[in-house]
Amino acid sequence: MVMQAEQKIVDGDGGKSIGATVAEDDPFAIAALREPVAPPPLEPPPLEPPPKKSLLNLFGTRKPTVSVPTVDDLTMASTPQAALCKTLAWSLRAPIDIAAASTPEEGTELNLDEDGPAALAISILEELDAAKNETIGAGLSLREVGSCLEQVGRAMLLQRVDAAIAVLNQPEAFAEQAKFLCLFAQNAEAVATFMGVERLVGEVLYEGAEGRRPLERLYAGCLRLAAPELLASMGMGLGGEDGEGAASTGVGLDTVEKLRPLLKVSDQKGEKLVQEVMQQQMMAAMGPTAEGDETKQIAQSVAMLETLIDSGSMQPEDLASLKGMISQSMGMPVEELLRRKDELQQGLPEEGKKLFTLLERLFGDGAKTKGAKTGGAGGKSDKLKSAGAGKGAADLPDDLEDDMKVT
Repeated sequence: MVMQAEQKIVDGDGGKSIGATVAEDDPFAIAALREPVAPPPLEPPPLEPPPKKSLLNLFGTRKPTVSVPTVDDLTMASTPQAALCKTLAWSLRAPIDIAAASTPEEGTELNLDEDGPAALAISILEELDAAKNETIGAGLSLREVGSCLEQVGRAMLLQRVDAAIAVLNQPEAFAEQAKFLCLFAQNAEAVATFMGVERLVGEVLYEGAEGRRPLERLYAGCLRLAAPELLASMGMGLGGEDGEGAASTGVGLDTVEKLRPLLKVSDQKGEKLVQEVMQQQMMAAMGPTAEGDETKQIAQSVAMLETLIDSGSMQPEDLASLKGMISQSMGMPVEELLRRKDELQQGLPEEGKKLFTLLERLFGDGAKTKGAKTGGAGGKSDKLKSAGAGKGAADLPDDLEDDMKVT
């Protein structure tokens, strides 16, 4: 017979026996008498990993573009505003400079040949006048007329800019699109003035998807097309009279300056781009592939270099860039040019010797480390805003001269 030990169940408080007994060898009975053990807490669910950043977002996301109604959006309704917008868009697509074509030169009369630009300009102005009168007659205010022009201008600016940027790497196509863009800018101003709403039109800027760099490239491309006029305005014409460059390319200097704020190019960046274009033109004139009289080429190069030096705004990085371009153009480092200047100057005309003098000023042992400022042009390199530099500018007080801008 198997001996079984009995175990009394004792009350935990007083130690009194409750009376029930359990067998020691019955583990199930003993376990049932113990206090229940709380189950372990559940582990929290794993945290979701943060979303991976796209490589495209490393430098920040581009700000969302402003929604700009297209010309079709503005002209599709059967309203006085839509009818006016249609006439405005038609006039701003004109293939001529409306203001120039409708204004006779001094001492002459307009040539109203049926197929000539003057006749087209006059017909455009007549259509605009009729559209304005009809709109006012329908109960719209002059301010609403200005608002229509503002909306059409914004839509067409976006269209023209995008078309030009799309062909930046195609010289012929870009020249054509740049011409259309400049004509639009000229005509928008002329139309606003003719309709008497120039003070009622709000700020019109490019509000498309293109970023800062493409817009700056577009502005620089227009500057290059206007380079003949730019250089002629400084007395450095490349074989033509002032204005001939604009006539041949359709991109005038004044119009390019009007484009700068529309493209959101800063004043400081605009000055730098003008300098870069001048340097490129100078290198083209000095280069081995340049055409024309060698003495004239050297004279042009000297004049350009003098203008750059006298601008007073060349920074060390600009000098480094110019130095590299000169070395490439001349076929040897600038240091070697200066070291051998006595030898290389032999047989050169006076302008050629002057070129070496300017190189010495820029890159010789005595050159200033902070640029080549001489103050000859009042510290202004942007000839788009200081067309009078070098023509009486030196007579102005320094503090007044620095504040003067032709806009």
